[in-house]
Amino acid sequence: MEVRNHHGSFLAVACHFLPLVSDPEESELLASLRAVKLAKEMGLEQMVLELDSLSIVSKLKHGEVDRSLHGPLVEEIKQELRSLGDHLIVLR
Repeated sequence: MEVRNHHGSFLAVACHFLPLVSDPEESELLASLRAVKLAKEMGLEQMVLELDSLSIVSKLKHGEVDRSLHGPLVEEIKQELRSLGDHLIVLR
């Protein structure tokens, strides 16, 4: 993960080892959760979360509760993003 300011200047980088997961959607969700928590730890008030999966972008932008297999993880990320403040979720 890398953190850049609104000018694109480098601020920080982080490496996080995820548990062995065979599901790519779960891996991306876990990495997203870690990225949001890192932004909060750094005291950032704005965030652009760039993702590779259109389905995850849709789930995170959707207002209703996600009842899929990964629903609890999706809802945790949504909650963390709301507490962060200003955020944007985009497809890379």
